[in-house]
Amino acid sequence: MSRWISPPVAFAVAAIVMWWIGRSVEFGRYSFGYQAPVGIALIVLGLGIVAASIRLFVVAGTTPSPMQPKKATQLVTSGAYALSRNPMYVGDAVMLAGIAVWIGSVLNVVLIAAFVWFIDRFQIAAEEAALAEIFGDRYVTYRGKVRRWI
Repeated sequence: MSRWISPPVAFAVAAIVMWWIGRSVEFGRYSFGYQAPVGIALIVLGLGIVAASIRLFVVAGTTPSPMQPKKATQLVTSGAYALSRNPMYVGDAVMLAGIAVWIGSVLNVVLIAAFVWFIDRFQIAAEEAALAEIFGDRYVTYRGKVRRWI
C-alpha cells in the first residue's frame, strides 16, 4: 500500500498542531482542576491500548505495520481486536484526546476529528481491502461482527 502519510506521521502532525494551537490561540481555552492529570491519564490509557494491540500482533507472528497490510500472515481477532477492528487507531485518538485535555483548547477537538476522518477514509479503507483479499470470508465474517472503531 502506498500512502502519502503514514498513521504515525498523521498522529504526530495532529499532536504538533494541537500544541501550536494551545500556545498560540486564545479562543476556546479552558481549564479545570486536575486538568493535567486527566490529560496524562488519557495519554497513558491510549498508549496502553496501542501497546497491547501491537503485542497481539507480535504474539501472533504477523506485522503490525499499517503501511504493509498485505504482509499480514495472521488475522488477529482476540483481545482488543474482539471489541474494535482498529484498536491502535482508537488508542491514537484517546492519546490525542488526552493531549487536547492537557493543553486546554476546545479547538483541538477539530484535530481529533480530522485525524479520525483521515485514518478512517484513507488508511482503514485500504487496510480492509487488503485484509479481505488475504483472508477472504474469514475477514468478512470478522468485519460483520466487530465494529471498525468502537
